[in-house]
Amino acid sequence: MNSLNNVLEEKKCVLERVQGLDMQGRPLFAYVLLKKNRLNKFKKALAERDVDLAEFGVIIGYGNSEEPPAGFEQTVLDALEAK
Repeated sequence: MNSLNNVLEEKKCVLERVQGLDMQGRPLFAYVLLKKNRLNKFKKALAERDVDLAEFGVIIGYGNSEEPPAGFEQTVLDALEAK
């Protein structure tokens, strides 16, 4: 099985973790899979405004916590290998 980093490199993708607060002030996270050539535009948009993450990439995982769910790396690998 390929490691996550190897698959990301092969697909010319990056996995970005975005953190914020939900409407009740609780921490939330999302992991967004982006093509490398969209990363700078994504970071600029995040700095300037609230963004629709799906506008820039594929949301792989999200939740109301600081950490990703168990088995997260395998979920990413499965999604990448399916493409």
